[in-house]
Amino acid sequence: MPWGPSTPTTFPRSLFAKLGLVKNSTQPTSYLPVVRDEPVVVHCYTTSVDIEDARNLAALGEFCRRLGRETRQGEVGLVVGDEYFAIRDFREGAST
Repeated sequence: MPWGPSTPTTFPRSLFAKLGLVKNSTQPTSYLPVVRDEPVVVHCYTTSVDIEDARNLAALGEFCRRLGRETRQGEVGLVVGDEYFAIRDFREGAST
């Protein structure tokens, strides 16, 4: 099978992966269907001064939470410098 945007990224390609299943991380003896999607990556550049400003950080966090809510995501990933932030709580006013 050629690799493309809708191909699961399980490695190695096991029989379960060929069937469209991956291990359930919360119940290791069960399997879940592979979610096939086409992720979108947005790149944005800023200055050190702007990213360290508390109001800007609050606005960025609210944007990420709104993005997660409105697009029904399980997680929104945010990378600042070389640090990854996994945003999973999409409630308004939640802390990131």
